[in-house]
Amino acid sequence: MKGRKPEVRVARDALGEVPPPEWLGDYAQAYWVEVVRDLSARKILTNDNLPSVASYCIALGAVREAEEDIRELGRVVKTYSETKSGDVILTGVKPNPAVKQRGDAMSLALRLAAELGATPISRSRPSLPDDDGQDDLFDFEVDPTCYGQPGLMRQN
Repeated sequence: MKGRKPEVRVARDALGEVPPPEWLGDYAQAYWVEVVRDLSARKILTNDNLPSVASYCIALGAVREAEEDIRELGRVVKTYSETKSGDVILTGVKPNPAVKQRGDAMSLALRLAAELGATPISRSRPSLPDDDGQDDLFDFEVDPTCYGQPGLMRQN
């Protein structure tokens, strides 16, 4: 995400701890418990961001699954083929697909973590109240009787 990151704000309708959805995988459910505990303690967990929390937990689970695959099979995997006589021979090596999957999942998890306020930098941003007592700069409506004249816009 380019540009300035959005401010993390304390939600007035913040939720407490929410159980993980049953459809999440085992790793994602374990991450859900940790993430929800953190976000609810900081009072920034709302119904609106539960889908993002689920996506974040799925991405974290995918990172873990890919890492396990890489540990088991290595960063490269051997490819074999069978000859006409029935012998199996090594035909080459190729990158383990789990390496790319892990990288993609890590990138997605990092973006979602920033969106949810779950990174150290996003946690350090001050949260601002929704109403700071100042007039909204863009709270104007066009006065249709004044086109081309001073007083084109009036403040609500």
